[in-house]
Amino acid sequence: MKLNSEITFNPITPLYMDKNVRNVFSCILNQRFNTSILSGYFKLGDECSNFDLPGIGRLSTKKLVKELLDFLVKGNKKNPDLVDIAKKFWDRFSFCGNESSLVAVPIELKNIFANYSKKIEKVTDLLLIKDLLKPEFLPNGTIVDFGSGRNKLGKAIIDFADLNNVNIKNVIGTDINDFGSTIKDKRHTFVQQIDTTIPIENNTIDLVIIKWAFHHMNNEMLKNQIGEIARILSDNGRIVVIEALMGIKSELYDGFKNEKENEETWPKNGKWFKERDELTKNYLKLDLVQQKSVLAMEDYYGNWLEQRFIWMPLPFNYMSPKEISKQFSLKGFQEEYNYRRVFGMAPIIHWGPPTVRLVYRNQQF
Repeated sequence: MKLNSEITFNPITPLYMDKNVRNVFSCILNQRFNTSILSGYFKLGDECSNFDLPGIGRLSTKKLVKELLDFLVKGNKKNPDLVDIAKKFWDRFSFCGNESSLVAVPIELKNIFANYSKKIEKVTDLLLIKDLLKPEFLPNGTIVDFGSGRNKLGKAIIDFADLNNVNIKNVIGTDINDFGSTIKDKRHTFVQQIDTTIPIENNTIDLVIIKWAFHHMNNEMLKNQIGEIARILSDNGRIVVIEALMGIKSELYDGFKNEKENEETWPKNGKWFKERDELTKNYLKLDLVQQKSVLAMEDYYGNWLEQRFIWMPLPFNYMSPKEISKQFSLKGFQEEYNYRRVFGMAPIIHWGPPTVRLVYRNQQF
């Protein structure tokens, strides 16, 4: 794969061309290192707001963020090659070393972030969809987790279903990587997805979950993928799309206000609540071009710089809910608005973009 052929623009450029983009992304990055959320909401350890970094010295989180962004902006204006930029970034900021998937996490925070990464599917991903795990949504007990990674969400779904008397017969994880499944439960399986084709039989799936995957596809791939999803869904099946939040404030803010009343996603007792609330509001004040720039930088930072996933395609095909719904309507689906949730920068989404959830169903039902 020629990675650069998948990239529609250099996400670093807006950091020095638009101060509003830089300010919002700086806040997102600062929240990414905000261990008060991890130690408080996720109960993973003591707060650590200052740390010593090899070759840099003792820095606060905010100073670290400025150091990271200054490096990206000042050191790479003349060279737009994102792979080369990533390699230089690893040389300078790979605090945990090559042996860790958390390479760009300050080494003093390695344990707390590693503990979070072990819990993310159960504590974060499950909360995004668990209200949909009910018998009327799952008459055949079949679910596909599209882009499942290492399939930990599938295990969390099965565990939740067992505790809540929900019949689950099969949770199928799919991914472009051959992760397989380490889950020792006959109800969980994995199939590798070589392209947009999904090797699953027609009309067999009740619920398809797609988390933060559509923006990694170009328009042709997206069209083909929706067609495949429509093929495998049962007549009464539903599609759950969890995607980066895009759109104008007037269309999304009421949904965001409603979500803030949910203490699972927006706990009232955390001092991070106000910061995340203000960050989401400031993000929604940006126009769509600025939002896309922030999301692209967040994606590039998280996947390529922090975790070294330079195999991850980055076409940055971010769309508003209206644009996503248009794509699904071409295949006969319409959104069920009562299941839409505007999470924004909810504390549960510590690694990830401002987020929205959309649910689609065949129009004939």
